[in-house]
Amino acid sequence: MVVLWVTTPPNTPTVRLAWAFRVIRGKLKRQTELNPDFIRERLQFGEHPRWLTGRPTRPSDYLKKNIALMSVEECQLTYLHWMLEKTMGSPHAFRYVREEIQKEKKGVVTDFEVLAKFLKESAPEGAMGQYLQHAELAVTFQKAGILILHGGLTPENIGRLPDGDVNAPPLQTVSVWVDRLNEWYKKELNQWINSPGTQSLQPADSALDDLALPLLNRPKSIIIANMLDTEGCFAPPAEDVCAWLCQNKIRLVLTGHTPLGDFPLMLRAAENNLLFLDNDTGYANAHFTDPDDTRGRALHVTEITSDTAGTEVLVRGCLSDGRDAVTRLNLTSKGIEGDPNIGRVLPDQSVVQCQTKDGYRLVKKSGFAVFEYKTVSPEALQIPDMSPRL
Repeated sequence: MVVLWVTTPPNTPTVRLAWAFRVIRGKLKRQTELNPDFIRERLQFGEHPRWLTGRPTRPSDYLKKNIALMSVEECQLTYLHWMLEKTMGSPHAFRYVREEIQKEKKGVVTDFEVLAKFLKESAPEGAMGQYLQHAELAVTFQKAGILILHGGLTPENIGRLPDGDVNAPPLQTVSVWVDRLNEWYKKELNQWINSPGTQSLQPADSALDDLALPLLNRPKSIIIANMLDTEGCFAPPAEDVCAWLCQNKIRLVLTGHTPLGDFPLMLRAAENNLLFLDNDTGYANAHFTDPDDTRGRALHVTEITSDTAGTEVLVRGCLSDGRDAVTRLNLTSKGIEGDPNIGRVLPDQSVVQCQTKDGYRLVKKSGFAVFEYKTVSPEALQIPDMSPRL
């Protein structure tokens, strides 16, 4: 959980904080691709997902009987199962929705009731449709020096717009970039609201989908990029990204999207004047066998308090091994104050994750949810003190 408090001068408008996240792809797909006017043709002749490599399946692979004998609802149900299991990495989502309905009613919950709930919530007037209409791709609290987005920042996506000229220089002002991103998002979302049906046989075939998909030969957007290197390991933040943010007086970047262990991960800029904080602990239980419990014992609360003096980042949590950990850093115009070791990337690509009563906890990432942990003494780190000199 993240709690954000930003103290603003009197009469300053409150900023509504919301993110579109990668939820874009799932909710748009369900509403658009399950449109009853086109579902029969889409199920029978739909193409394999353009973003998947290897041997991706087609919707027709899920057909178990003659499509001419199937009702519209049966076609939608078949396509939904294929979509969740083969294109979205959500093989348990159907069961979760069934269990949710089960809590609200007595008796057996049919597959068609589950389908109806998916369709209702994914519609523009449904819960997820409303969420998307109130969400934003990125948020900036300029006076506090805070930028919030879902994925990572890379030299290829900073200052870039989804519909921008790839040969043009990137936008240099963060606030302008964020405003333009959200304007583009609202325009594309309104187009979806006004024309949710499409005859395209290609899954996820819209500009909004493109933003949330790992397409070949395209830089990863701020929705799906991360702060890892090309091998999926921890690395210091890119110098170009740090320079761009610092020239805009950004001190703190809040992200998610990428599981980075059992405690929020901090990464420091080399000049110790910028902090990246990823709160995704969704796969803290790296050795899970139960798909319904990928977090295990780990839990945390991140509190961010900002006023004219600076920004305080306080993270309190319980690690997957049961130990407690607390990190408190202060971001000021002079740099990052507090423990100088937290957030350092070591030569072996591990990161100083937090401090416990037994010493510093190091985390190393070598796969989507593959983490190695090690506890060392302060003396063993041998990291130069980069805290600001007051």
